[in-house]
Amino acid sequence: MYPGDHRPLHFNRQDGRFNDPRRQDGVLYAAGTDVAAFAERLLLAAGLIMGPVGAANGVRVPVSATTLETFALATITFAQPLTCVDLRTPSGLTQIGAGPWLLTAPHSVSTQWSRPLFMHPSAPEGIVWSSRVGQAVISVGLHERARPKITAKGLGPLIRHRRLLADAIRRFGLVITPG
Repeated sequence: MYPGDHRPLHFNRQDGRFNDPRRQDGVLYAAGTDVAAFAERLLLAAGLIMGPVGAANGVRVPVSATTLETFALATITFAQPLTCVDLRTPSGLTQIGAGPWLLTAPHSVSTQWSRPLFMHPSAPEGIVWSSRVGQAVISVGLHERARPKITAKGLGPLIRHRRLLADAIRRFGLVITPG
């Protein structure tokens, strides 16, 4: 998922959980499914949800139709396997001297870990973690050095993806608002 005014293969140098605090290298953020990408980019990043939620508990999460027209969906494929730092388990976090707090800390904290991880002599191309959306949701941050191995294909504005929107309505209590 990406802002429609960017290219699908966009390496963000601004604010993001594992961005380079010096802003010298970009990170492409992705998720294991389109619904997870939707939740990560539009719901968590905007502060509309703080963690796992569901429509069943009566929570309603507003997203404007304009946002759904502005953001676009993309698929990414890999020409070769990527080497990633895996932070999905307590042992993965412990190996780098961190704990689960790293994945929920403000970006000003987690970005301080980004540069040492990406600059490690093993040259990892990404970081994988469990999203705050739910344990079964996988998020990835891919370092710019992985660009030659990644292909992205834009799939158009979110407003055109009815199955995705229906899933977001069921899972997160999404309510599409005008404007």
